[in-house]
Amino acid sequence: MISGEASPYYIYHPKAAEWIKKDTPDAKLILILRDPVKRAYSHYVHNLRPDIHTETLNFEEALAQEEARLAVDIHLLEEKDFYYSFHHHRHGYKARGRYLEQIKRYHAIFPKEQLLILAAEEFFRKSPESTG
Repeated sequence: MISGEASPYYIYHPKAAEWIKKDTPDAKLILILRDPVKRAYSHYVHNLRPDIHTETLNFEEALAQEEARLAVDIHLLEEKDFYYSFHHHRHGYKARGRYLEQIKRYHAIFPKEQLLILAAEEFFRKSPESTG
């Protein structure tokens, strides 16, 4: 049987790789990485949506305040299982784009054969046959 689960937060959460390994040690993982600048702005715009509305700052201010916002409770996120950090989840605009440190965390837990890393731009590019 083949099944899947997807969330852009899994690569970023400091404990997600450990939890995945514990629950599904033989999982094949696909990491789809987007251009970090486009990803950060898209994340910001997403937080402005009326149904989400978790951002009150303009983009430049949000980037300037990111480090302070993330520092609020990062130690709890790293120390406690299943602790939810609003700022970590919603305001890591630049931090989520630091892919190398996130990939290293997965490489430390999973064999490289279980990880497939793709650029989002390549993954979502339409093939010439599909443009009709």
